[in-house]
Amino acid sequence: MPPGWPAPTCCSGPDGPRPPFVPGRDVVGAVVAVGPGVPVSWSGRRVAAHLSGGGHATHVTVPESRLVALPDTVSAARAVCLPLNYLAAHQLLRAARVTADNAVFVDGASGGIGTALLDLLNDRGAVAIGSCSPPKYDTVERYGGIPVDRHATDLAGRVRERAEQVAPQGLHAAFSGGGLRSLRVGRAVLAPGGLLAAYGGDVGPVRHPPPARARLLPRLAVLAAWGTTRRTRTTTYSAQRSVRRHPATARDDLAHLLELLARGRIDPLVATELPLGQAEEAYRLLESGTAVGKVVLVP
Repeated sequence: MPPGWPAPTCCSGPDGPRPPFVPGRDVVGAVVAVGPGVPVSWSGRRVAAHLSGGGHATHVTVPESRLVALPDTVSAARAVCLPLNYLAAHQLLRAARVTADNAVFVDGASGGIGTALLDLLNDRGAVAIGSCSPPKYDTVERYGGIPVDRHATDLAGRVRERAEQVAPQGLHAAFSGGGLRSLRVGRAVLAPGGLLAAYGGDVGPVRHPPPARARLLPRLAVLAAWGTTRRTRTTTYSAQRSVRRHPATARDDLAHLLELLARGRIDPLVATELPLGQAEEAYRLLESGTAVGKVVLVP
């Protein structure tokens, strides 16, 4: 790390930076300087990295262990979709052991991780039933998914109807971004022995009080599965926890995803690109729920 540079923001604590902090967990850029012990061959290279925070800046300090080189043919805007959303989706699918002959349910399928799941499922040849608002059906269909209205009163019934048409053997897995209703629907539509995977929020050990959603996620997942007479499996997932505990695996997974992107096998969806100075507008856009795909901030 060059003299006078700030400490790595992605390593400010075991569970990410404490407020106040600069947000941003997925970055793409060029290495402008290297620190002691880091090969000079990194200098000037285009790279991607998953951080614990601090990415919404013109310059960040990142440990070499988190850097992955970008293929020359890959654009920065599309590559920045991978270090968070696609990494999480890839690891979720591996945990669920999804194969080409499986069918799964993705709740919130038009969101960042939702579209990444659909894209990777489509690449594997698996069938995906995805819930979203009707105006976003085209997004689910773009990735080969079967859309259902996530606001339907009997969402589980709608999903089961679609599943009977494409997967009479039942759904192998259900992916939920959180919320008790989402988790209960996921549990209800699974085949016996299926996996309910809840993601979002850090569920690992912490040294300071985590966000309320992070504390509730594993409890909600257990509650959603509790009382069922079927052998439904339940797991929780956090990208932050996964990267922190297994950094080498995360780096290998990100390199694999970048290779898929370079080969045209996946198609990350970019909603819009905004200057870094318009970060506030970007967050308003995300909060509105109207953005479909990744909102990219450009320094």
